[in-house]
Amino acid sequence: CEVGSAYALLMPLVEGGFRCTLSGSGSGLKLLSESGDARVRTSEVSNALYVGVGDDPFTLVAESMAAVAERLGTFQVKAAKRPPADRHLFGWCTWDAFYQSVDPAGIQAGLRS
Repeated sequence: CEVGSAYALLMPLVEGGFRCTLSGSGSGLKLLSESGDARVRTSEVSNALYVGVGDDPFTLVAESMAAVAERLGTFQVKAAKRPPADRHLFGWCTWDAFYQSVDPAGIQAGLRS
């Protein structure tokens, strides 16, 4: 990367029962790992923060997501997923069509339309 043309990506991660977050703290950053339950504690989180650097922000995000997916093994990026065979039947998004009232009968009606 040329001087002044680099982008940095700091991605807090979720691992097991713990979620990491970044926040400003005085003149720096603070990384916090929490379970959401005061009774669930740990003294170690092995995958808390991913740091990536690159000269193209779009490539950086794509490569970083692929690296995190491989490292954690808990999800796949879109490029690694096969689309469902019947995807052409949906000319609309179920969330946009139904919002919070998505149900099997509504989806079946959408398939028939």
